[in-house]
Amino acid sequence: MEISFEFCPDSSTIETELGFSFEFCPDSNTIETELGFSFEFCPDSSTIETELEFSFEFCPDSSTIETELGFSFEFCPDSSTIETELGFSLEFCPVSSIIETVLGFSLEFCPDSSTIETELGFSFEFCPDSSPIETELESSIEFKSDPTKI
Repeated sequence: MEISFEFCPDSSTIETELGFSFEFCPDSNTIETELGFSFEFCPDSSTIETELEFSFEFCPDSSTIETELGFSFEFCPDSSTIETELGFSLEFCPVSSIIETVLGFSLEFCPDSSTIETELGFSFEFCPDSSPIETELESSIEFKSDPTKI
């Protein structure tokens, strides 16, 4: 199944064929879904890709999202990359740090710290200063000085 999303600068609510509902508030940089996902991120974030095959594109000018059911988040300019044993590939701002959740992930990244918590047990913390990433999957990732490689 293919799903298409379009995020416009002034968009407030986005609904998908899978029952997902996204709310995007440019002022608060927040996205919420009916599945309990709540995303907070800084404007300079970039790309997230996972084996779940969702793709999200967030940019100042409206972008398009097309998925088949997995996760792939694309969020604008300067980025660093995170990869886990679950096949997650995350690209965020250069100043990224930690990740930890009930599923073994906990994300800490981007300047002014923000928090993401979901009803699915995910808890994301976004803060400055790069540091190691550890997961319950026994993978440990450390950010290198080059913001484009990890």
